[in-house]
Amino acid sequence: MRASQKFDDADSAIEHLNRVGSLAESLKKIGAAIYEHHWDCLCFGSWTITAGRRKECFEFSWDGRDFFLSISHSSDISGGRPQTWRPQESHKLSPDDGKDPLAFIDEFFQKRKTA
Repeated sequence: MRASQKFDDADSAIEHLNRVGSLAESLKKIGAAIYEHHWDCLCFGSWTITAGRRKECFEFSWDGRDFFLSISHSSDISGGRPQTWRPQESHKLSPDDGKDPLAFIDEFFQKRKTA
């Protein structure tokens, strides 16, 4: 008989939100912020995070099924919200290779902290 693997949605949610909170703390140190976050636990853990600075935002969209991170950029901010997104780059980030999309966002901003 095959052993069943237990998935606990509550534990997944706590872990994900704690990690997003840690990302927000890290971004704060370099003057950036998370402005919007949407997570869909039941859709392979896919999420979208909008982060940056008031005059320049980036949208990070994680496809949890295909392990694909898409990044779009907007410097067209009106009414406090990005108006036009331009695709910037995309990355295949397989957890099997030790690649973490939330850590990638932190590294992305750390590289741009003086920009």
